Amino acid sequence: MERMGTRDALFEARAEYERVWAAQPGQGVLAARTALKLGDINRRLGDKDEAMTWWTRALDLLQGKQSPAEAAGKLVIPNTLPSEPLTQRTFLSLLVSLSAFYATSGQLRQAQILEEQSLELLRTIPQPESLQAASPPQALHALYVLHRSSLLSIHLAEVLYALRNKPVASIEWLTRAAESAERVALTLTGLPPIHPDAPQSKIPHPPSSEAALTSAYTKSVSMRKPARSLLRDSRRTAAEAWSLMGVLAEASDAPGSKEKAMECYERALGWVGVAADGPAGIGKAGEGTLESEWKVLWSNYVRVRDAVRSHERK
Repeated sequence: MERMGTRDALFEARAEYERVWAAQPGQGVLAARTALKLGDINRRLGDKDEAMTWWTRALDLLQGKQSPAEAAGKLVIPNTLPSEPLTQRTFLSLLVSLSAFYATSGQLRQAQILEEQSLELLRTIPQPESLQAASPPQALHALYVLHRSSLLSIHLAEVLYALRNKPVASIEWLTRAAESAERVALTLTGLPPIHPDAPQSKIPHPPSSEAALTSAYTKSVSMRKPARSLLRDSRRTAAEAWSLMGVLAEASDAPGSKEKAMECYERALGWVGVAADGPAGIGKAGEGTLESEWKVLWSNYVRVRDAVRSHERK
């Protein structure tokens, strides 16, 4: 119901989560996840105060505090992360929600502080030496963490740009976001990070919007759904990072900026588009991509491509 996005659906989803909350003991990670969901839904409904109350309650629960019946207190991000994987993932989702909330409600400095602190916290999470050698559950958790760092990097890039920092700072964070999101998508589909035609180079693997999950996840009843969701989200995040880099490049007067913008838009399209019926290449939006989002991205690409071609003919 929540995914339908209409206000009626959101109201119904909120009522359902409130019933779940009432049936829970008000402690532990499952209650925290319910509180997080209620915060997210209230934010989408425009009830900012109620959203913050639920997010604060979720944070308290994740730190082992029993949720009081009355409104939660002031939200303070801790300096350390919980060690249990499910609690970590819930905590990281909360950080992403707060980051988006601060950025979209005009609290840009608060957003910057939260995002920088969150990215520092993420770097303290131990990662397996090799994702290929890790067990599928360990790898999936590590990839989830990596994807959340990608989202926070995009948020930080947008906030820094809104605060009128030099575009190079935003481009650096967007580059990190794109690299992280692409690594998640490629790992989940068993593809190498380097271009298969040049394995000794540093040329990144081309976008793979239609590659399937590895059998380690498709054959697992418990991991199949979260892995598919993570694959879809990582592709969308990679596309968003490349698209934003394209916007910044297109706005630049530097030599070659239009060509760079075209490359960025092309890579963004490659991550969220699917091939046309014939051999012509990318033709339409892939899974999880709204048609409206696809049209904007495609129009950006066509505009820059035509500008580059026009310049080449002169």
